[in-house]
Amino acid sequence: MNSSTNMPLDRVLMDGIQEMVFVVRVEEGPQFYYEFINQAVINTLNLNHQVISKTVEEVLPEEMKLVLYEQYGKTLKSKEVVVFENTLDLPKKESFM
Repeated sequence: MNSSTNMPLDRVLMDGIQEMVFVVRVEEGPQFYYEFINQAVINTLNLNHQVISKTVEEVLPEEMKLVLYEQYGKTLKSKEVVVFENTLDLPKKESFM
């Protein structure tokens, strides 16, 4: 049995997606906490799983945080599924942690 068969199915599926996927928990404030990031996030933003349970404020630079808070706020107000697509111009190997 190889190691990929021991991975949970959701992890295999999410890491197979080329787009960045974030799962965010919302708490009072509102505060937004990362609960999951896929391999595309790790590769693109040079993050690691240490961001799990950290807030957007703790992880991202100010300009990125402001854009995300605006989008997350719209989602909270609408209480509907919101698709958010953004383009990032990042230098190679820039790290936020």
